[in-house]
Amino acid sequence: MKVEIDGVEYVKKDDEVTYSRGDRFKDPNGNKYLLCYHGQEGVKPCVSLTYLKDGTRNHKQVIVESTTNITEKEFANICDSGSFTRYWDIQKGELTE
Repeated sequence: MKVEIDGVEYVKKDDEVTYSRGDRFKDPNGNKYLLCYHGQEGVKPCVSLTYLKDGTRNHKQVIVESTTNITEKEFANICDSGSFTRYWDIQKGELTE
């Protein structure tokens, strides 16, 4: 399946889960996080999870290929062994909990 995001065309496998800046997540304790863009590292964008209660970045900043098509592998690097469940999908515009 082809998907166009911000004028760029991507080929996406039907069963592939991807994430995007603006998606929101919960940890097992109910704390909420926003997947945020934090600038460039060279020519590639960096993202991290930002704690919504106080705006702190509790997880490492990770370089990704695209902020609107973050792969499961890239997201696993962002989570750094934490467990997160997406509850808001920005691209679909829907709650997923």
